[in-house]
Amino acid sequence: MFYLLVCIGGFLALKLVANFYKRQNTSFYRSHKLRDGFKVTKAEFDEAHQLLKRDFCSNEYCKKETVALFIDVKRHLAKDKRMRDSFAFSETILYYCKKATLDILDFQDPVQSATVNEEPEADIIKLIEKRAAEIVRPLTTESDRSFYNSSDAWKVRYNHLINDFNPESVVRFYEDICQLSAMSDKRITIQREIYYKAYLFLVHKDKEYSLKLYLQYLHVKTLSNSFVHKRINKENRQWFFRNIKEEQQFNQICTTLLKNKDLRVALKQLDNLEITQRKKIKLDITSIREAAGKQARVADILSDLLADESVDTFKDSPVIDNKEALLQLFINKDYKLNKEEVDIFAQSKGIFTDQLIQRINEEHFDELDDVLIEEENKQYRLNKTYLQQIGE
Repeated sequence: MFYLLVCIGGFLALKLVANFYKRQNTSFYRSHKLRDGFKVTKAEFDEAHQLLKRDFCSNEYCKKETVALFIDVKRHLAKDKRMRDSFAFSETILYYCKKATLDILDFQDPVQSATVNEEPEADIIKLIEKRAAEIVRPLTTESDRSFYNSSDAWKVRYNHLINDFNPESVVRFYEDICQLSAMSDKRITIQREIYYKAYLFLVHKDKEYSLKLYLQYLHVKTLSNSFVHKRINKENRQWFFRNIKEEQQFNQICTTLLKNKDLRVALKQLDNLEITQRKKIKLDITSIREAAGKQARVADILSDLLADESVDTFKDSPVIDNKEALLQLFINKDYKLNKEEVDIFAQSKGIFTDQLIQRINEEHFDELDDVLIEEENKQYRLNKTYLQQIGE
């Protein structure tokens, strides 16, 4: 009986010791995380800590992901007896881990790693690339702020937004730009650059959200009293505003924003002005085709009476012959003409105003995917940027 009790007691003691070490180990793992979702041993944590002190990458986010990948790769190499010798040139493995990390994050690091003399075996390179796909966290709008607050890393995300821009989803683009700026809230200069670049990008794509981004830019300016903000240049003002009154109203919104620092009120005031709600000359393709069909039938009849007249010449020559003269008139008048001025020009050439403007816009619509001449409140405006584009 005595021996039985001793055995039971010994068993329980061993179990208590095992549980103690298990709790210690579990607690240890919980307190040593290299980053979210990546636990390390004490030895790995110490090694990672030393690597993170080194200046082998300018971006903290990329550096941390590289070190996590490096430790993960070493774990896998340790399981393969054939590859254990790779530890002898761990600098080379770190180099290739960084390369794989930057490829996934699409980030060009200005800090150049030291050139490595050794090149790992093809199997090791494949292992690094495979583990990188599992370990390295791709960038999202919710990514670690340490990425966006380092160097020029924000440009990676910004360039993706620009390249993926779709006019039909301009609201999403605007929201993504605002979120990108929020991720860089520790660096006001970056926030200003993000908003200003995005404002310029949208100028001739969407007036409403371009002006909203400019207000966002001004709001960031209010965070620094010493910064002198950039004003909207003359060319863009002519594009945004139909008249002096609209320009003055927008200037008042900007002045109030700089004084009160209330972005929400400024955006609401802009919406109420309806500056961006312009009526463009709409090209009704169905109506154009119907009209073309009718014109073709009339041309067939006339061709019997006027055999020496070309149908194309009858249809287009008055417009084509006078297009350059009209465009030059726009240029001479600072790219804006009153409707009355265009009417006088058209009548002097024996052409209807609507026919003249519509035909010119039709001619370049496929090339520009927009109208070259825009009608705004009894005024016609020639898009200078589009004119340069078709000139080229």
